[in-house]
Amino acid sequence: MSHFTDTYEIRSKISERDVHFFFFSEGKKNIIKVVLYYYVLDLQEYPLYNLALSDYDISTNSYHIDKTTDNGDAYKVFHTVLATIPCFFSIWQNAMLMVQGSDSTQEFQDNCRLTCKKRCPLAECRNAHRRINIYRNYVNKNFDSLTKEYIFYGGIIDIDNQLLKVEYNKENNYRIVLLKKRKFDDHDI
Repeated sequence: MSHFTDTYEIRSKISERDVHFFFFSEGKKNIIKVVLYYYVLDLQEYPLYNLALSDYDISTNSYHIDKTTDNGDAYKVFHTVLATIPCFFSIWQNAMLMVQGSDSTQEFQDNCRLTCKKRCPLAECRNAHRRINIYRNYVNKNFDSLTKEYIFYGGIIDIDNQLLKVEYNKENNYRIVLLKKRKFDDHDI
């Protein structure tokens, strides 16, 4: 995922349990963006980290994960996010990464209904799951080349609200995608 040439320059801030990659999104406005990798829990033998993209407000030192800035540089931002994944795994080689969309939560859907003009039925918000769909579609489209370097799993939340990892199937619409760096002795998929 480090083969992109149309990316922004990143600066990293590493702490004991997480890493942040900052960059400037240049478009209609100059916006500080941050790719956050933060520890969630141990999943089997792996420390599990969540990937999140956020706007960063330097004046308040706060993150705005749910904000959509529409700065006209979506592909360059997406490529920059993807380019941070090898950097993350160079720091935490034995970690597992979790990717999910902040627009997949019930809170997002409830808030969307308050102002959305689409008037979606209660069963499904049409604005939900767009972010994870972008990542999942990228994985599916590039699966053969990506699996040379990474092992992918689908993430499923069970009835006890526990995260389970399952064999990745490109036909499934996972709301969570998990991945880990492939090692030479990895034979599982």
